[in-house]
Amino acid sequence: MNETKPETNPASPQEGFQQLMTPTERILGWIWLPVNTFLLPILAAVYVYANPGQLSDGALNLITYAVSALAVLLMLHRFWRESFHRMLERPGRCLGAMLLGVLVNYALSLVVSPVLMMALDGAVDNPNNAALVEIAQQDLGMIKAASIFLAPLVEESLFRGVVFGSLRPKHRFWAYAVSAALFALLHVWQYILVSADASLLVYVLQYIPSAVALAACYERSGSIWPPIFLHMLLNSLAFAVLV
Repeated sequence: MNETKPETNPASPQEGFQQLMTPTERILGWIWLPVNTFLLPILAAVYVYANPGQLSDGALNLITYAVSALAVLLMLHRFWRESFHRMLERPGRCLGAMLLGVLVNYALSLVVSPVLMMALDGAVDNPNNAALVEIAQQDLGMIKAASIFLAPLVEESLFRGVVFGSLRPKHRFWAYAVSAALFALLHVWQYILVSADASLLVYVLQYIPSAVALAACYERSGSIWPPIFLHMLLNSLAFAVLV
């Protein structure tokens, strides 16, 4: 059976971005997105409740991301391969895209940080960062492996490859807006749900700069690997500051 070809959509009004993902891969990615974002964390929480003390938070986090990374590999291995070939075909453009992402992240952080400080009266205590620091005190190696290596593979494939890639040929603004909003919510929804404190939603602002930067990197490079590597770099720097 012939493999479904990726959609290039050259006649689109939003031309200039070629999606390497096939329609089948895109459908599978959209199906897995809520599983990764909601179902797996809920199942992990249920496991902890039913089996207290059997697995550390670091081990559970690593297993959760490993399961999701394996699922994404099985569904999107062709997309990963084609993206890798594209990166090798134009390394200069991909390096430039990563540099663009670094600059966009820095510039937007200069705008968002003061706004967040004002909204929180100067006390920026991101619950996601606090949880990572707490886990790192017990399982530094495991949480680093999950956050620096596995999380970028999963999150870039889904939020940039699937969400941004699906919307970008249709409307550039909504591609950025929706992918950034979903990526930001990924990092805070559990804390809002557990605490029943909707004010924690303000922390989504902290993830907007990196979300936009990673999307810009993907759009510029046309390959999912530059934003994956950039995401790894950003998470590494975050650990250097937090831990």
